[in-house]
Amino acid sequence: KERGREAEREPMRTRVVVVALVALVALACFALVDAHSGERDSPIDEALQAMLDWADATPCASSRRVGGVCAPGEVVLDAWLQRALATQRRLQRDRPLNATTWIGTHNAFNARANGYGLDDDVLRRVLREFGIPDDHTVLAQQSFSMTDQLRLGVRHIMLDAQWFAGAVRLCHAGTDFPWFDRLVEFVEHVLHRTFNYSSEQLGCSPLDRTWS
Repeated sequence: KERGREAEREPMRTRVVVVALVALVALACFALVDAHSGERDSPIDEALQAMLDWADATPCASSRRVGGVCAPGEVVLDAWLQRALATQRRLQRDRPLNATTWIGTHNAFNARANGYGLDDDVLRRVLREFGIPDDHTVLAQQSFSMTDQLRLGVRHIMLDAQWFAGAVRLCHAGTDFPWFDRLVEFVEHVLHRTFNYSSEQLGCSPLDRTWS
């Protein structure tokens, strides 16, 4: 009898979890709409679009392109840029490390040239339906591959590593959403399972490259 009652309760638990999840996602969407209201056409949007346009217009050594930009290793280096960076390195050559300036890239692996952010336009259309300015949504943090970043003069590479889907992966994640963590704990409690998942891993995908 007790097993039969437990089996009857299971569908109800599942429905409760689904309803709670839908409600929390809806609240998060409304919060995003409120947070982003009135931000359209900001100087940040214009600067971001200018950088994307520049990346798209950067000449490639061949016709191979990924996501509108040069394939890895195909960026044609600008002679003036190389001279300017070389001059900068000479000027600070004898300075202490903490007094020098290096070009760095945040989430360097997360580049359009490596296939990241190719569905940005789809996500933007979805967010636009909720009234969220789509210009703020660029999932790819970089345009060019790490190979070309180094060739262009970058000397500070930032990589985010997360344990996800059974491996250490490079992924654009690390958001702190306490409400999401509480939701995961609630689902684990209801289903009597442990997922080892938190808001720190939001944004990770099983398709993300592994750390190697």
